Amino acid sequence: MDRLILNKFDNLMENGCFKSKLELYEYMIMKIINDNDGPIGAWELKSTLNNYGAKLSTASIGRYLKEMDSKGTAELASNKGRILTDKGRIVLSEKEEIVTSTLLHNNIREATKIADYSQLIQLYYVRQALEIEVVREAILYASDEEINAIEHTNEEYKKCIERKEDFTDPALSFHAVLAKSTKNRFLESILIMLIYEQKRIEAKFEILATRKMECGREYTNEHEKIYDALKQRNLEKATQLMIAHLEGLRCALENEIGG
Repeated sequence: MDRLILNKFDNLMENGCFKSKLELYEYMIMKIINDNDGPIGAWELKSTLNNYGAKLSTASIGRYLKEMDSKGTAELASNKGRILTDKGRIVLSEKEEIVTSTLLHNNIREATKIADYSQLIQLYYVRQALEIEVVREAILYASDEEINAIEHTNEEYKKCIERKEDFTDPALSFHAVLAKSTKNRFLESILIMLIYEQKRIEAKFEILATRKMECGREYTNEHEKIYDALKQRNLEKATQLMIAHLEGLRCALENEIGG
């Protein structure tokens, strides 16, 4: 069985992979049947499940197997035990994708929990690497309508500056909407996660260089230039502007620490 699943078995329910223990046990049984070399019976399933910390009686396993038979996901192979049907392998594959995606999401989220100011700066280095690719894919795949939606976030940003209000949300929305326009759900999900964690940790600081109004005015102008380059589908210019923008944000934080 996959080491990823083994390591996280006790936490699968907590991580939201399954709605109930019944779903979790059925998934584990299907996984063991699929990974076994040939048919497998209730006693061997019980032993294997126990090794993974799932304490089920043979009677309970038998009920799960009969339920799987009725769903058409498993079938008896003479008197040797159960195997998965084609339908069962499809169902298992879909469940494995959900489990893997959920665990990966949780692992990344845990890894991006920021403990101090210096790690916030490290986050900007990661964002810069990701957003260079975001710019590239947005120019290649974003529709004109999606590009215009990016401009809308900057208009909201400008209104906050004019009203001297907190501009954090529209500032970050610019990058989130840009990521969404790539149609790359993995790239979008990771960047959104980083942005969320950045917003969470920045909220703990009463004073932050990047939240100063004079900086906000500068940043919204930079957003405007990035938008113009995106609209022109000018990859080189848009990339250079994004790099300069994120480096400026990072340097403002570095100077604040140095000061």
